[in-house]
Amino acid sequence: MKNSRTGIVGGGPGGLMTAYELQRIADCPVQVTLFEAGERLGGKILTPQFQQAAIPYEAGAADFYGKRPNRC
Repeated sequence: MKNSRTGIVGGGPGGLMTAYELQRIADCPVQVTLFEAGERLGGKILTPQFQQAAIPYEAGAADFYGKRPNRC
């Protein structure tokens, strides 16, 4: 079988999942290159820690959904 090469623009959740799924379902070896403009992968999703306690929390996902409407 012939090896395949592909490029994915964007290293956010969609790009990372696409790269993973391409390699998982391919019937031949696939070389995937991610092109990301930022300094790290993950897009707006990140896992920082609180300063007072070394407890990680997920941040950034709210940007996908926008602000919740005020129902009160």
